[in-house]
Amino acid sequence: MPRLDASERTDPEDPLAIPAAPIVEWYRVDVTRRVVQRLAVGAGCMIVGMLAVSRLVMGAGAGSLVWGLLGIVVVIGGGCYAVIGLQRILGEEQYVALRVDGVLLVDGDARRYRRWEEIDDVRHDRAFDAVVLVSGDEEWSLAERFAGIANADLARAAASVRRKALFGLFRRG
Repeated sequence: MPRLDASERTDPEDPLAIPAAPIVEWYRVDVTRRVVQRLAVGAGCMIVGMLAVSRLVMGAGAGSLVWGLLGIVVVIGGGCYAVIGLQRILGEEQYVALRVDGVLLVDGDARRYRRWEEIDDVRHDRAFDAVVLVSGDEEWSLAERFAGIANADLARAAASVRRKALFGLFRRG
């Protein structure tokens, strides 16, 4: 199969028809808090269920069978809650890609793209801890937290990639 040039490779279902280009830096939206919350609730349910099942094993009275069955349901439910929740969280497409031709923000099916030539300035807004991309009169604010990098550092990295791209220091395709 012949290899396509970067300018020819596009996603046919992409309404923006963004051409493929090499990615210089890539950061996923930080989902740590949501993952920890999901795991904590799942683990808590499993511990409560384990304690209920222990009443069945210890044989503490006539209601021990009810407690045991309830415990088994809670253990299975807590595990399913955690696993299914993690699958949903980690399956989400949310990232920012600093590419040789521009910046791309993907949030599920929504995509926002700006070419470096269209961006006048990249800065960090300390008041909102957001990366701000200025294009003419329009400001594009990235207030999300990204894994592995603070927003102030991301703003510096984006400004550096923008400068290098505008000077033509990256090979395209």
